Amino acid sequence: MYNAAAHAGQETAKGEHMVYKLKVKIKRGMYLGGNKVERVLEVPGILTLEDLCISILKSVDFDYDHLYEFSIRGRRYEGQPYGGGKEIRTKLYSLKLKKGETFELWYDFGDDWIFSIRVEDVLNETGDGVRVLSRKGRVEQYPDYDESGEEDDFDDWDGNYFDLSEQDPDELLAATADME
Repeated sequence: MYNAAAHAGQETAKGEHMVYKLKVKIKRGMYLGGNKVERVLEVPGILTLEDLCISILKSVDFDYDHLYEFSIRGRRYEGQPYGGGKEIRTKLYSLKLKKGETFELWYDFGDDWIFSIRVEDVLNETGDGVRVLSRKGRVEQYPDYDESGEEDDFDDWDGNYFDLSEQDPDELLAATADME
């Protein structure tokens, strides 16, 4: 995530001193259900797309542990946790985002979380970090329930339900033969 102190004293590029006010809505996701989840963030233009992804995820209490992709004006910027590619280090100010413009973040290609991001305002000022201006709604990234709605006890499993050394290898082979 962006750290103002880490950038102190660095040369600045034209347009870097901008702050973006972004409205972020979760449009779709594995466990979204009927929840309406929305955040308004204020972010400095010096943020990279990776920083923005982390900021959005933090604002909704999601882990940063999956592949993701931004789609901005038809161009894709792909990233991965802890070491994304060069394109994900693109600074927001360099994208020249305009008020009213909308783009998307697709996070976790399996659970299919789609975040719609609308530029509410572009301010000509220096930001010193990410601020969450408003929060509406809540969703869990990994609810602790199985598909039947019952509580899932798998998190408590210690891996010791059976001992393979006590099993007959021929019985195991026969039991798994029709799995192929």
